[in-house]
Order: sequence, then structure tokens, then C-alpha cells
Amino acid sequence: MSKRIEYREIPGFIGYRVGSDGSLWSRRRKLAWRRLHPGRSNGHYVARLRRWTGKFVPVPVHHLVLGVFVGPRPEGTVACHNNGDGYDNRVENLRWDTRKANAADTVRHGVHRHQVSKLPGPAMLQLLLQSNSPRQIARLYGVTPLAIRRALDRDTSRRWNTDGERA
Repeated sequence: MSKRIEYREIPGFIGYRVGSDGSLWSRRRKLAWRRLHPGRSNGHYVARLRRWTGKFVPVPVHHLVLGVFVGPRPEGTVACHNNGDGYDNRVENLRWDTRKANAADTVRHGVHRHQVSKLPGPAMLQLLLQSNSPRQIARLYGVTPLAIRRALDRDTSRRWNTDGERA
């Protein structure tokens, strides 16, 4: 049996609500609620919401879910994803925790910088994906499939040259 999704209004943002499944909704322009599709940035979904002043503010969706369902962020904490997937914003996958605990999560989930640095450049990964699954490539390099996805999602222009080799 699946868990029922709960929706709550977002304080400070009139006409918006967030679901316990991480979905984001608006009825600013119409009477009916419509689902929003936030953009991606640094491995997370980020929404541009309009404040009552009319100004648009970029807000990470996982911060909205935690703020509405768990409570305001305690001082000295960050938003953490229990399964390591920054795009999974279900309330049961999120928690407020320390930076140290979040860093330990990256090692546990196989997406730590040292593990991702084992991977070839994005151009080579794209070639490998033409004949292999992310799971097969991850097994080959000793990382998780999530590390493969993150390596492909990330803006890698500073670390790789145009040939897909280390800069």
C-alpha cells in the first residue's frame, strides 16, 4: 500500500504548495493547482518562486520540503538526502544534519569527489553509455550508478578539456 501524499502551503510564498513526495504546485495564475517542473542545479531541483513582493527567488526544493514538513533549519545544519540522490525530495528521504554527516553520506553513497575522480571524462562516459548501462559502468569503475549520473549532470567544464581528458 502506498503512502498518501500530503500537500502544504509554503510560508512566504502565496499561491504555492509542496507535496510530501517532493512535488511543487502553483495556482498563482489560475484557480486550479498545476504542477511546476523546477530546473536542475548542482545535482538538485531548484524552483524560482515569486514572493508576495513580486520578486522571483531561487529556492532548492529539498529546502522547501524540509521547511514545510519538518520545520525550520536548525543553526549549523544542512539538508541531507538519506539515499544520496539529490533529485529525490520525498520527505522520508530528507533530514537536517551537520555538514560532517552530509560529507560522510557522500562517501557511503559512492559520490565522494575521490570516487568520482576515478571516472573518465564526460565525453568518454557518453561513449560508454552507448553500449553499457550506468550500472555496468559503475561496476567497472568501482562507484555507484548515482556517481555516473552525477558525473554526467555536473558542469565539468573546469575539470575536463574538450577531448574529454583531464585538464
